[in-house]
Amino acid sequence: MKMSKDPTLGGFKIKRSGEFTVRQLYQAALIASSNSAAIALGKLVGGGNNTQFINMMNRQAEKWGIEATFVSSSGLDNTDLSKYHYQVPHTTSKAQNMVSASAISKVAAKVLGIFPTITQWSNQSTMKVGKQWLVNSNNLLKNKVYYRKSNHVDGLKTGYTINAGLCLTVTFWHNGRHLIATIIDSDSVFTSMDRLIQQIDKNYNKVNVSLNTHRFRLDDQSVTATPEEPKTAIWRQNSAQKPQAVKYVLTKKATPVTKGQPIGYAEIKLTNSRGMAKVPMLATKDVGAKQQSKQKKSPQHKSLLASIGSVLLGFF
Repeated sequence: MKMSKDPTLGGFKIKRSGEFTVRQLYQAALIASSNSAAIALGKLVGGGNNTQFINMMNRQAEKWGIEATFVSSSGLDNTDLSKYHYQVPHTTSKAQNMVSASAISKVAAKVLGIFPTITQWSNQSTMKVGKQWLVNSNNLLKNKVYYRKSNHVDGLKTGYTINAGLCLTVTFWHNGRHLIATIIDSDSVFTSMDRLIQQIDKNYNKVNVSLNTHRFRLDDQSVTATPEEPKTAIWRQNSAQKPQAVKYVLTKKATPVTKGQPIGYAEIKLTNSRGMAKVPMLATKDVGAKQQSKQKKSPQHKSLLASIGSVLLGFF
């Protein structure tokens, strides 16, 4: 791939005459930020079609209730993609992925939930794949410039485009919880993230909150939903901050509802604080549209991560 020859787009060269395993491409994308490896993996999952995979990404984001629009599988925008003919049809020459720091963190949480072993590679400063060395640009890791043992950082991914600036999503351990933090468009992303982690370690402790099943009213029908996790943690700065009563908020506008679909969230707030935690509420069963006869169930779109998982399964 011509793109892999550009050192600014990821340090991993892919030759047409060469063969790489899924694991090797996965490691190259994760550790060395190889855009070419990410696109190659996307095309594999998308049946050889780059655009098809990006459509799958957008459907997956919608299914998760995440506000995001993707034009690439690698994070690049069309100013780079069009040079190598990876621009999605009917998108502008300057189109880019529209993803907030919050949305990126939510995607990272989903990935960690399904593939917790991802950190065995994301925490590697360097790794040799074939005859090539992968160099991780996350400078918070061991043997890097901003490494601090007490931060307990074990991943996850750096990023950069001219429009988005320096971006960083990290995973780290604090008080027995695996936390995720994202900073985008920063000129001092590693210094800022280091300070953020230190402030969390110094000033915040968790309090656990139990969540219950809740019944929502949607189109005059009762829809039961369970929390994505039965207990969650909210972080407080002092013991005077107490969790308030859990508030259940409906976000789904209308039926039908599919089992496992997020239809709202449980909201937990602290007294005397702006702190807040939200946990998705998932429907416990299918609910048909109002005043509509029950129709034959159509096949659901296969989960994007499930598709990727089926490809990676043999390698884990």
